[in-house]
Amino acid sequence: MRRTTSHPSGSSRTGGVFDGGWSSGARTCFARQIETGVVPAGTALSARPSWIDEWSSLSPDAQRMLARQQEVFAGFLAHTDAQIGRVVAQLDALGELDNTLIMLVSDNGASGEGGALGTFNEHRFTEHLPDTVEGNSRGATSSAGCARTRTTRGAGRGPQHAVAAVEALHVARRNAHAARRALAASCRGWWRRCATSSCTRSI
Repeated sequence: MRRTTSHPSGSSRTGGVFDGGWSSGARTCFARQIETGVVPAGTALSARPSWIDEWSSLSPDAQRMLARQQEVFAGFLAHTDAQIGRVVAQLDALGELDNTLIMLVSDNGASGEGGALGTFNEHRFTEHLPDTVEGNSRGATSSAGCARTRTTRGAGRGPQHAVAAVEALHVARRNAHAARRALAASCRGWWRRCATSSCTRSI
């Protein structure tokens, strides 16, 4: 079953891709990593942990809900990758790419608050409110809620504003250079004026 969506994260590109479950998805991803050299040839795929249910043992509703969570997560990763590309392209257009150190960092990994079913509100965990398939299925229709799954915490809006931030930084740098030049000129004038007065004796 392949679904389509207009979700802004780009999850329409991944609709239905994860319907086969996490083991199937892991094998497909792992094979692609081997093929592209991301993972060395001969590496063995890790076995499914015992605390993760076999996909076939889940109800159809749970399968749909969990597949949808992964669709949105994958869509957000694709969206993030595109925004990083925009930042790099903008730096290149400004002539600053070779003068820029780019560091991509992450937090400490998956959100433990989500548990096995994921969550659309991490504060449910601190309030001891269990998540359910039914509740998460309702949350899957919300574009805001889909940003919180068992595999990721809130996505944030940073990538969408990265290009504007680079442009603002470039303008700030130009303004800083101009300010330093103006300050230097002012100081030179001040010293010239003080050279023939008592100003130098008070410094």
